[in-house]
Amino acid sequence: MNTLLKILTLFTIFLPLRAVAAPAQFVDARDYFGADYAYADAVDSLVKQFNNICPDTFCEGEYDNLASLGLDCSVDKPTGKVGQCVWTFAGSYSDVQGATGRIGVKHAVKICKLPLRGSAQDLLAFVKRAGPAKPDFAEGLQLALPGDGRTLMDVLTSCLN
Repeated sequence: MNTLLKILTLFTIFLPLRAVAAPAQFVDARDYFGADYAYADAVDSLVKQFNNICPDTFCEGEYDNLASLGLDCSVDKPTGKVGQCVWTFAGSYSDVQGATGRIGVKHAVKICKLPLRGSAQDLLAFVKRAGPAKPDFAEGLQLALPGDGRTLMDVLTSCLN
């Protein structure tokens, strides 16, 4: 019994030490850049470019109403290194059951991981270069991702098709 009491005492002493978590290091890129609205504006422009080409490309398949839910990146605040970037999409289609009038809906969410590597400044430079492109031509989607070489269009094509 004495040994069990010693083990329980040690367990209660050291348990709180393990429960202390390190402070979060990664933040959303929009928070990282803060008042620099150039990042958010450029990302919004990339979304517009996607929306403009979707009917002739990605939206010709099963989900003809694909919509961008957001392009998000994480940045390690102390080092400024990009952690991960994802572009999330949702789509659906429906059909009416003639006998009952009920509507059947099939839906999907696609999470496209963007293989972007480098620093937050590399990310900012990329979206600033890609964002202001002419939205009708989706020129920004044709630029190579920093640290990878593939274009956004290449990555989205393999993810969404």
